[in-house]
Amino acid sequence: MSQQPSPLARTPTEPGDFPVSGPNSLPPISLRLAAKLIDLVIVTLPVVAIAVGFITVDGGQVRIEDVPWWLIGVQVAIAVAYESLLVAWWGTTIGKWALGMRVVRYADGQRPDLGRATQRSLLPNAFLIVPIAFVSLLQWVVYGSSAFHPLRRGWHDRYSGTLVVRSR
Repeated sequence: MSQQPSPLARTPTEPGDFPVSGPNSLPPISLRLAAKLIDLVIVTLPVVAIAVGFITVDGGQVRIEDVPWWLIGVQVAIAVAYESLLVAWWGTTIGKWALGMRVVRYADGQRPDLGRATQRSLLPNAFLIVPIAFVSLLQWVVYGSSAFHPLRRGWHDRYSGTLVVRSR
């Protein structure tokens, strides 16, 4: 009598390898986008708070020219640290947690270690360092690539060997 391998004993390759709903199902892109927007607000608030200190009003005109360029680097550092540490420690960010999602290693469904979590965060956030509008928008191309993969794995997920699933 031969035993069938457990569905968890192999790496999933198609949407049918996941539950249709509930824990470990694939979240819709709209839910991932909403979580990313929540996280974006969280990591942007400290930078905005710093930038406000450099904004001046001169003769009734608001001047933002004095806001230093190095704040872009601060934004990237905060974004990478926030996502890397939270995903490595808890398997989720605040946005993903609030909407019932978590990041797992693609191969075995376990929480990513700090190296994988950092890889996952660095790929899209690296585009923010270039202070040119269209280059910075490439970050959203990386995230949007999730919509075109059968398992909804964006370039950052494939690069780091991760997958986003529902936690509840």
